[in-house]
Amino acid sequence: MTYSDRLLQSEVASDPILNGAPSSWRPWVLAARCLGLFPVLFLLLLLGCVSDPTPLKKKPVNLPLPSRYSIDELHLLTMPAALNLDQTSGPDAFAVKVYAGSLSYPKPVPIREGTLEILMFDGVLKSGETASVKPLKIWQYTVAELKAHAFNTSIGICYQFTPQWGTNAPQQDRITIVGRYFSPSNAQIVTVPSTVEMNVK
Repeated sequence: MTYSDRLLQSEVASDPILNGAPSSWRPWVLAARCLGLFPVLFLLLLLGCVSDPTPLKKKPVNLPLPSRYSIDELHLLTMPAALNLDQTSGPDAFAVKVYAGSLSYPKPVPIREGTLEILMFDGVLKSGETASVKPLKIWQYTVAELKAHAFNTSIGICYQFTPQWGTNAPQQDRITIVGRYFSPSNAQIVTVPSTVEMNVK
């Protein structure tokens, strides 16, 4: 053992600060004390111990809605089973949510022009089949009528509906629901079909 090692060992044994410091820090603490820099070193070590290495989380940026935009996509979600909203037994309605999207905005946007339709088909249909099959019933909503169905959610504007089919009751055990949007220029956007079970528990 060298003289410097014995000196460091004796200093550690007699000094509570050196004794409590990690072994790799002890030579630097001793040198700083000899040079009169111990207060500075202690402050730096203290700051290093209390500093939080966790990065700061960025707050989400709320982008303003453009004054003008087009509806470029349409998404539809349905509850898996039909509903019974009247006093008689058996299903008579379904629940559906519609989201309209624009390429100029990252969230679902409100429909400010055009017309939205909800189409109900009897049975199960795929995407390529709905254009050639006549719907069992169609519900149409103007911009003024859509305001009563609009809800502001965490992901954007959502339109909620619970249409009742009345005398147009489906005959099969499942129905297919599709959303369709008509722009002012009569261009249309159709959603992917969604299937609803007719069994009401």
